[in-house]
Amino acid sequence: MYLIMVHHVFVHGVDHYKDIFSLPQDPSNWPSFELFLLGKGGVVGFIFISGFYGINYNIKKILCFFLNICFYLLILQFLLGHGLNQILAGLVHPYDTWWFVRDYLVLLVISPLLNEGWKRLNNQTKTCMIICLIYIFCIGQARYDSHDVMVMIVVYLLGKYVREYTELNKNMTIYIYVLSLICLTIYCLIPLLLSLYGLDSYTSGWVSHNNIFLITAIGGCILYANNNPFHNRGLNILSKHLLAIYLITDYPSFWHFHKALLPMMFDFPGYFICFVTCLVCIFVDSIKSQLFAIGTRLICHDK
Repeated sequence: MYLIMVHHVFVHGVDHYKDIFSLPQDPSNWPSFELFLLGKGGVVGFIFISGFYGINYNIKKILCFFLNICFYLLILQFLLGHGLNQILAGLVHPYDTWWFVRDYLVLLVISPLLNEGWKRLNNQTKTCMIICLIYIFCIGQARYDSHDVMVMIVVYLLGKYVREYTELNKNMTIYIYVLSLICLTIYCLIPLLLSLYGLDSYTSGWVSHNNIFLITAIGGCILYANNNPFHNRGLNILSKHLLAIYLITDYPSFWHFHKALLPMMFDFPGYFICFVTCLVCIFVDSIKSQLFAIGTRLICHDK
């Protein structure tokens, strides 16, 4: 989530999105630009993990997800002095404020259909379907940065396919690790080369959620983490606050902060401020969780 925030600072901190891709013309900007590239993998990684381990359909989970969105939208709009009509309109469809929330909510709702349909397919059909989906949404749309639920569905199904394939072909795991490392290297180097040769106009299409090199690199990392489990109580606690960090730092009015922060992203202070911002969001979300817990206990006690 830290890298996603760094990514958003670059995206919302410039006047025009394509201005970012001229940064590699100055080699001193390469480290910052590479972090921007890696931040693009946050969404891909989250959806791939969802597919790899599967989404367990739960009405309570969807309701909690929706209530969290409403809570933060209400608080943010109130603090920013939005009018009552605007607040009420936002609460009717709060997910429209954040594209990821809208699309992931759809994925949550249709996950039973995807999961059950996937189980009924034989391995050959699954392989043919995955190849077709990769061609349509990753290769066929290679020049476009797709932000829609269809790409989420493709990545979700890829996560399921990779887990099943590696369980049946354990001897292929090492080759997938090597392939993912190669894909990560290619994903990070191509934008630098495009910029150096004055082909910046192609970079925006390369730095995309449907980039098959990025998806493969992320998939290999998740597979490695699954085969080499690492348990850390602190990380498990922090993971509960990822949604709050995203909702707060990617709220449209927060983009003004991104603009002010961008000039500092080429030196240490910018990354430190991003880190502190994430900690503040975690603190706020912890208070919210305590308030929710108190409210739940009071309601249950009243009953």
